Parts: sequence; structure tokens; C-alpha cells
Amino acid sequence: TEISRIEWAKMAIQKTLKKLNQDDLISIVLFNAKSKVLLPPTKVIDKDKILEKVESISAEGSTNLESGLRDGFNLISKSFKKDMENRVILISDAGLNAGNTSPKALTKLVGDFASENVGLTAIGLGLSFNEKFIHGITMSKGGNYIFVNSGKALQTYFKQFDFLVSPVAYNFKADINLVGMNDAKLVKTYGVPMSKDSKVAKVLDIRSLFLVAPEDGGGTILLEYDL
Repeated sequence: TEISRIEWAKMAIQKTLKKLNQDDLISIVLFNAKSKVLLPPTKVIDKDKILEKVESISAEGSTNLESGLRDGFNLISKSFKKDMENRVILISDAGLNAGNTSPKALTKLVGDFASENVGLTAIGLGLSFNEKFIHGITMSKGGNYIFVNSGKALQTYFKQFDFLVSPVAYNFKADINLVGMNDAKLVKTYGVPMSKDSKVAKVLDIRSLFLVAPEDGGGTILLEYDL
């Protein structure tokens, strides 16, 4: 499309930075064959200096996602702020072609840090985006993701930024009963984040609930019954 995926990624970092204030901390981890810390946890005071580091980023081919995620989570864990949102924002096509590529191991890594209240928001870039894998790891507590196939679509992420990084409820459950229709069977749900192999249950069980920006139509949960 109009620009390369690495330029989309840099744009995402630049615009994320604009959403942060001087009380926030930001760190940046790059990962190709290996991962490296470009910016350790830093208060967002001198944005121009941080942006200079962002401009130095270039693509190098491989995707060692496990190493990058582990470094990112470890940095947050060391500078964890109890009264603030602690979150990794992953920007990748999730190609999984270097290092530990086991989806099971990566899911466990994300889940372990999710249990320590470190969330994950993934931005999937490009038509080769590994959606099945990202969907799986973002089912952990505090996880979510969006997919963008162009720089223009990436703007949607920034319109929704405050909503994407701010879960409003964990372990949200709702027991749905249709009055006077005891034989009605729930056959499908729409708008409910769940694993693709999960069975439809009478009780809605949403591990992490996020809102959607009003200008993007809000959010709806639709239930389909067999009457």
C-alpha cells in the first residue's frame, strides 16, 4: 500500500506518544532475529528526544515475537505502577519465524503477565497478519487487538486509543433468560470476545470488557436463539 509496514509501526509509536503525558512511562522494544531495548522505561517529558529514537527504527526481516514480548513484559513488570494502566502494545504481523515460535509457549507468557495485571493490546499490520495466533493470545485477561491493512486504517486505532487501552471490567458475567420462553436455545453470540472453539453457553462470560468509541458506532452484543 502507500507506505511500508515498518513506517506504519513508526507512525503508531509516534501517535501513541502524543496520547501520553508527563506522568506516563514509555519503553520501546525492537525484535527481529533477536530483541533489543531501544528505550528503557522513560517518563514522557522530552517527546522530541524519544521521537528521534523512533526515527532510527528500520526493518530487518525476522520476527522473534517471543523475545520481544518477554522483554516488553519484563520492562513493565520492573516499573509497574499499581494506580496506572500497565500495558504492552504489540505492533507486528506476528509472522513467528524466529526464536520460540510455539503458540502454546507464547500464550502462557502472555497469560502469566496478565495474571500480574499487565495487559496486551496488539495491532496487526498487513495482509499477512497472523490473526488466529493473535486472537488466541489476546484472550488473556486485559487483552484485545485490532487489524489494519493500510496507513489510513491505522487512524482508527488512534481514535479508539483511550478505549483500547482501558478495560472497564474483568470477568463480566451475565445470565440471560427469556421470560416465558423456557424452550428457547441460545445458538450463537455476536460481539462477545471468545475463543473460536468455545461452546455457546447460557451465561455470557467475558474475561475483559472494553468500550468502543461512540463515533465508531459503539458496541453491541447480539444473541441468536432457536425458538
